[in-house]
Amino acid sequence: WYWYVARAQAELALERRDWPAALESALVSASARPMSGQEMLLLALSAARTEQPDLAQAAVTAATILEPALPEAQYLRGLLA
Repeated sequence: WYWYVARAQAELALERRDWPAALESALVSASARPMSGQEMLLLALSAARTEQPDLAQAAVTAATILEPALPEAQYLRGLLA
């Protein structure tokens, strides 16, 4: 369940606008569950906020492929484009 703790930490860090901490936790969560669109979305958000456009684009692309019905991922993909 360490991935779930990392995911919760990422979500809280995003809420606090602590972008580096969010990225660190999102990387742990996404590494543990690479086939989860939700984890990739958190990684994409965190990467975008830490000004890592290549990582953000790759993660949001993965999120939209893994979970095409995830509206937040589609929206973020449009913003990054």
